[in-house]
Amino acid sequence: GMPTSRFWEFEDADLDLGQVWADPHELARVLVVEAALVTGDDWLVLPVDCPPGGVLRVERVTWRDTFGSLWFADEQPSEVPGGRFSAPWRMFTVTESRRDGPGQRAEVAGVLVPPAPASALVGAPVEDVRFLRDETANLVWAIEQTVPAPSGDPSPVVPPSARGLPPIDPGDEPADQVLGYELVTFVPGNWFPYVARVDERGVVLQRADLDRGDDTVQPAGVLLSEEEQRIIFAGEVPRQGVRVQRVPRLARRADGSWVQWIGRHVRPAAGEGESGLRFDRTRRPTG
Repeated sequence: GMPTSRFWEFEDADLDLGQVWADPHELARVLVVEAALVTGDDWLVLPVDCPPGGVLRVERVTWRDTFGSLWFADEQPSEVPGGRFSAPWRMFTVTESRRDGPGQRAEVAGVLVPPAPASALVGAPVEDVRFLRDETANLVWAIEQTVPAPSGDPSPVVPPSARGLPPIDPGDEPADQVLGYELVTFVPGNWFPYVARVDERGVVLQRADLDRGDDTVQPAGVLLSEEEQRIIFAGEVPRQGVRVQRVPRLARRADGSWVQWIGRHVRPAAGEGESGLRFDRTRRPTG
């Protein structure tokens, strides 16, 4: 079908303008399809085989049309309205700085082709964190479900039991006191809140500390302990939630040696949740 106008957007596989059928008298449908094909972005994809572990540079592109004419792709700056010239258009490139001599530096643009393995062995997740939205508390929670043990093996997080106020005995209280007061309800220690705020980048979520009495609970895993995860964009946590896992991987290089690393899997979660967080709550005495 027609390519999308945005560079980082995948085309809808259900839309194929080339398969639209129209009878000769259906001029409206023909005009709509023709306008979409003419005004759409045209891209040509040419697969090129290249060895891994290097920077690929395309110095010249030539092609021959059906009439036998030879054409060269022009990368010279093109004139734009206003009499100015734009730089050559590039995409998916990196810039490499190298020294050609004493005090000299050359900028070489190209596409980095990393030595990616064809397949890898994947182990059990060593860390599992779930991000969910809590509409009742107006917060986003990060829940540590699995964290690495001191041995490096995955260990499920067992949250502590609820440490609320003890049950109220009517015999121990004055007759005129019929309600008990609780400042905040209990939230498990593996639940970490993210509060929405607005800065120069837009709406972001910043990890906050929840008052849990005398205890100062810190994340036990690696994901939430990173400084990069303290502030995240609000759009990264949709309504269905996000589940992030750290997974060990093992692969073989082209020379036969082994390489091991920890990868990350990001996938949708099970949906929204509710922590039960409440403030300024009164309770009736038991008994």
